Amino acid sequence: MNPHHRYFLIVVFLLCAAAGCAPLNTPQVVAPTMQPESTPTTALETSTKPLNTPTLLPSIIPSQAHPILVFPPYDSPGGYLLGAARDGDWLSSEYPVARPSPQQDYALYSARDRQGSAVGGEPVEEPTCPSFWSVPIKHPAGVAAAIGADWDALPRVPQAVDVNDPQVVQQVRDFLISQGIDQPAVKIQRSLQVDLEGDGIPEFLVAASRFVEETGHDVNPGDYSIILLLREGQTALPVVSDRYTREESLVFPDRYGLLALLDLNGDGHLEILVEITGWEKTGALAFTIDGSALENVLQARCP
Repeated sequence: MNPHHRYFLIVVFLLCAAAGCAPLNTPQVVAPTMQPESTPTTALETSTKPLNTPTLLPSIIPSQAHPILVFPPYDSPGGYLLGAARDGDWLSSEYPVARPSPQQDYALYSARDRQGSAVGGEPVEEPTCPSFWSVPIKHPAGVAAAIGADWDALPRVPQAVDVNDPQVVQQVRDFLISQGIDQPAVKIQRSLQVDLEGDGIPEFLVAASRFVEETGHDVNPGDYSIILLLREGQTALPVVSDRYTREESLVFPDRYGLLALLDLNGDGHLEILVEITGWEKTGALAFTIDGSALENVLQARCP
């Protein structure tokens, strides 16, 4: 290198250092040792360093959603989608992630035992009920629900209780009186006993309905449809409760039934499955219980 050029580079370097210039990410230039003019100057060797590319974390793949189907009380080619469970969360049927893929395997359950398994078809949205999806699936009579999972949804089997049991009848009567029905006609459709939470304390679930007008259009004073949770020595806890104290036309009331008590999300606790029927309507509700707190975690109905 010509001495004048070398001197110029040194001056520029010193001025830049004094001014606080940010160092460039370029290879360091080292002044070559002076060689006799007869010796050719060796070219400066440079190397290209790889870019400091951050390591990409592996993609987090969501756990599988386990769809839950409920079967209506009449003959049907399939069940309707109540929703799904995933990692302790409840997924509404409105969300695409809750909808099963075709060829989904299901475990079939009645209110008292497992009824084998079946493979479902592709979900279909009902044209008259947005976000109400049905799934074609072959199932035997008496099946209440289907779960796309392999856990035991009946770790504790509910036991039927006599619908005329005097203590249960009295608790239903006391509840209706507390709700403004002075002389209730107690009509219990179903009563079950089971330990819902696995804590050794049994609960009673009672479904009762009374409607004078049977077409499902109108209501009369004293009509009702309720499901109660009863514990010994405690006040009745309503799961669902519709009561009517005056005559009304074209109300089209809901009628609630105790469909099944199943572990829908695999946590060992039993959820309360409630069916909805009425004038041109169908649907279901799922409730969890924690102590005395009830929560409606899933629902689907049409209309």
